[in-house]
Amino acid sequence: MLHKGFDVLVIGEGLAGVLASAAAARQGARVALVSKGPGSFMLADDCIDFAALAPGALDSEDGFKREIQFFLDTAAAAGCEYRGGPGETISVPTILGGFRDVTLAPVYFGGCDPRQLKAVAVVGFPSILDFDANFVAERLSGMARNEASGPTYTAHQLEIAGLSEPPRLEIQFAARFDRDANFRAAVLAALASVAKSMDLLMVPGVLGLNTGTAELRDMWRQVGCPICEIATLPPSVLGIRLFRRFRQYLSRMGVEEFTGFAVAKVWFRDEHHCAIEVETPGRALQLEAAALVLATGAFSHLIDTSTSANVPSNVFVCGGALNISEPRNENAIALVTGIRAGIRAAKLGAGPCGKMTGDWTNVSTAPTAMPLAR
Repeated sequence: MLHKGFDVLVIGEGLAGVLASAAAARQGARVALVSKGPGSFMLADDCIDFAALAPGALDSEDGFKREIQFFLDTAAAAGCEYRGGPGETISVPTILGGFRDVTLAPVYFGGCDPRQLKAVAVVGFPSILDFDANFVAERLSGMARNEASGPTYTAHQLEIAGLSEPPRLEIQFAARFDRDANFRAAVLAALASVAKSMDLLMVPGVLGLNTGTAELRDMWRQVGCPICEIATLPPSVLGIRLFRRFRQYLSRMGVEEFTGFAVAKVWFRDEHHCAIEVETPGRALQLEAAALVLATGAFSHLIDTSTSANVPSNVFVCGGALNISEPRNENAIALVTGIRAGIRAAKLGAGPCGKMTGDWTNVSTAPTAMPLAR
């Protein structure tokens, strides 16, 4: 078996695991991130709603200001800026032609409130079947009439010139937008033809799998007005884009990733030594550290998290693994508990994890419970 040592091990690559890794790395810890693949956050629209948290759901002295600021700084450093903050409400348009209120939203959604504008164009592409510009514009127009305020929404279907086989899936469209300069230029030219006299363009989320905030703002300049990308059916291009950006950021921070592999075993020697066995091809890999962050989501059976009695103090649970999340608040809980778990794990694992013996055969496997990172 191969062996490697770290200060902090993080299992799970959803929002909680990514933020735990970033927080631990920011504290100077040597971090390993292990996962079978991206979590559900990266496949959705990436918005976070703190208003959905029930009073007392998580302890907070300042309304989560520190955790939210950490997230905003991390997202900006990763090249995918967010807007919003504690106590703020952002209205995000949906594929069903409505709005939902959130606390934090990526700038991919246009960086403004569409309902405060005068003229908004809802733009679709005939080959993209999951987004109906006419339906979205009609629904939004109905809401504006009922509220006796809001912009005028107009629907547009754009054919991209020179395409013999237009991409039919959002991911295919976004991938071609990245790699084909002529296709990219044609899409932006088509959008610019609609943008005249418009305050905002609403389009399906297809403008590249690698697009960052800087690239997006450059597109706004080329087109002539801001663009709001609406998340379509999973897997969302916006989510994949964010996942890639965060992964690149973690790499720059020195986090070592072991992705695509399951964790077979977890051991604890004492409160300063733990290890996991990763099912890598050919030969299993053993990773050791002083602290462990469990960010595996609600369906992991690695460790029983039903109680916190008689467990090592070097294990921290966050995100869905806490089993206190609901659909509306799961991203807020993942954000807060992931950051807290990473910081606490880094403090515990600040020194070397000890000499790696490679022999844990006489050490007990994972306990039946662990402390919560709340």
